[in-house]
Amino acid sequence: TASAAPTWTTSAGNLATFYSDLTSSTTIAATDSDGDSLTYAIAGGSSLYGGLSLNTSSGAITGNPNPDVTSNTTNSFDATASDGVSTINRTFNIIISAPLGSTNNPATSAKQLFDAGYTTNGAYYINNIFTGGAAENVYCRFNNNYNIFNIRYTIIIYFL
Repeated sequence: TASAAPTWTTSAGNLATFYSDLTSSTTIAATDSDGDSLTYAIAGGSSLYGGLSLNTSSGAITGNPNPDVTSNTTNSFDATASDGVSTINRTFNIIISAPLGSTNNPATSAKQLFDAGYTTNGAYYINNIFTGGAAENVYCRFNNNYNIFNIRYTIIIYFL
């Protein structure tokens, strides 16, 4: 009997948003009704944004986008899934965003930074009611269970 072609389980289009200064990951996936092992590849003429790579066995796309961007950049690419007999293609996008907490992409809170994966104490740009609705360079200190956000007026807010 003929081998059935793989079927994508990941929808085409936007997969994820990666901040251009953080290591991130997302996954593309397909299934094969025959139970054949699948391999993934970036189709010829297509490429991932610099610093990103595809694991050909798992479909994981990981890395730290390089170079940094100052505004959202869409990385469109064609990927393939193959069972060794049949190959299917699909177009995906990864949005590369300016670093969160930068002048080009201020965060709304220390919690937003922490939830996005930022865990290094330091100065970040924050724009919220405490900064008067303008991006201000403030110091953020992160702990294991909560965030401390210290703005220029020495107001300390704890997020539990």
